[in-house]
Order: sequence, then structure tokens, then C-alpha cells
Amino acid sequence: TGRTVLTMPGLIPRSKRLRGVLVLLMLATGSAEAWAAPAPAPERQERFRGFLQDFKSEAMRAGISDALYDRAVSGISLNPRVEELNEKQPEFVRPIWDCLATAINDARIAKGRELIATNRGLFARLQETYGVPPEVLTAIWGLETAYGQIQGNFNLFEALATLGYDGPRMAYGRRQFIAALKLAAQEGRDPATMKSSWAG
Repeated sequence: TGRTVLTMPGLIPRSKRLRGVLVLLMLATGSAEAWAAPAPAPERQERFRGFLQDFKSEAMRAGISDALYDRAVSGISLNPRVEELNEKQPEFVRPIWDCLATAINDARIAKGRELIATNRGLFARLQETYGVPPEVLTAIWGLETAYGQIQGNFNLFEALATLGYDGPRMAYGRRQFIAALKLAAQEGRDPATMKSSWAG
């Protein structure tokens, strides 16, 4: 701590560890907002349904029940808004400093420090188990959900299936789709009620 790192406009003190982690995460995370968008062409929806049918075998191999998979994909469709956000993350179409100005502020950092102190025991156990420092977990928590206040309003499985179907996050979407199914099974959740950001 106390050292500095070069940035485009100048120097940022590394002693503000939580702020630094927030800055780094802004380079790789997306918006949790949902907006209306026109439906994709019918033939694309048909191919998407074919993808869901084919992907079922992979889910079965991962231990997902037939009934749970069918429930998760029931009524979902290729979501063009997810596709759009996947291609146009704010961090990649706006100057990073504009993004940082709206996402990182003293209040968010103060809240993060408060939550680290409040949950010190939990964070210590998580770091011991997974090797992830409290500042990293808290920064993700703060940026992705405003410390739990923003849960997202996309259907989790529709968002992940859309990402897994095509585009730059196919591997991520498919991996996380299976993980979300396992979570639903372990916690007895109804997949239809599970919400997320556009990125799942």
C-alpha cells in the first residue's frame, strides 16, 4: 500500500484498495438495466429453440433433471436486448472515465468498507476457502447489485441462454446456465422466478 500506479490521466493512490478494485471491475462488467427491444426474426427464434433442445443433453450430463431443465427453458426466447447489451457494454462504447464517474463514488466506497467490517468473519472464511480478498468480493457486490439493492429484471435463464447461443460470451453463458440450474436444484428454486442482470 502507499505506492502508486500510472493511469491515463495521472496517478491513483493504491492505498485506496477498494476504489482500485472497483476501477478494474468497471473495465469488465456491464449494465443491469433492461430495455424494450424489437423481437428477432422468427427463423432466429427457431434456431434458438433448436439450441435449447440440443443443450439439454449437456445439462443432463451435468446432473440436471429433465423436469428442471424443461421448467427453466419454458417460455424463454432469444432476447435481442441481451444481445445488444452484450455487444455494446457501456465500458466499451463510452470513455472509461465517464463510466467511473457514474459508478464509483465516495458513498459507495464508504458502504463497501462498512460491509467489509460488518461481515469480517464471513469474508475471512471466504478468503480462506477461495483465496479471494474481501475487497474484490465487495467491489463486485457493489458494482453488480449496489450491495444487493439491484437484483436485475431479466429472466436469468433467458439471459444466459441468449449469451450461450451466440456471440462473444458463448462459453460463459453455457457454463453459467448449467451453474444456475444447479443452484435452482440445490435451493429448490422455481427457475421462472429467478431474475438477473442481462449478463446473468
